[in-house]
Amino acid sequence: MTIKKKITMFLAGTMLSSVALPLLSNSVNADSIQANKSYSNQANVDQHISSALSQSDIQLADQYVKVRNNQFYITQQGQNLLPNNVFQSTKEQIEKTNQAIIKDKLIIDPQTKEVAYQSPFVMFASGVKGATRIHSGCYVRGFWWGVRIYFTSNAAVNWFIGKLSTASGVTTIVGMVAQVTGHEIAGTLSDALGAYTDSTSNRLANFNRRHRHSKIYMDAPNISFHTF
Repeated sequence: MTIKKKITMFLAGTMLSSVALPLLSNSVNADSIQANKSYSNQANVDQHISSALSQSDIQLADQYVKVRNNQFYITQQGQNLLPNNVFQSTKEQIEKTNQAIIKDKLIIDPQTKEVAYQSPFVMFASGVKGATRIHSGCYVRGFWWGVRIYFTSNAAVNWFIGKLSTASGVTTIVGMVAQVTGHEIAGTLSDALGAYTDSTSNRLANFNRRHRHSKIYMDAPNISFHTF
């Protein structure tokens, strides 16, 4: 190989390196940014999940949540005894609910801690004492932590499952709940169904089949099922 050819190949290699290195550098940076973005998004999700109240958290906190001047508050004993994470999440949820109570002009029953509009429809809720009928065999009550939906017949369960099968059906359910519990509180159900809608129908159907009780209910935001 002549000296001229060697010089030409060296110059070509140098030019190729000058082009390839920035591209490689940009590729690594892009991957790093994407990874950081993904980690950031996941961290936000994890933070949201960690700040949510579990069913056991709600049961623990509820004994320390009282009503004064048509607003919820945490008693001093609760502030002292509740774990910090439960206290903070409960406080945040109560603040949100209290704002909804003022905004939507809702009324709290101090004894049951139920939240609702002063609605004449309550008188038709003979299937579940104190609850409001949204469909035949399907009733709802609002609380500081979210909503509880009662089912008193298989037909009501099937109706609810049918609504969950479409986005418009979910919107219909949330809208009906909003009419009797308040829009902000119904948003709890909307968030819960949005998070669990893929499995809620099957879980509700399976739970209903397994239990011989005449009535079951579903709690949101943490989609859990119970009998009564």
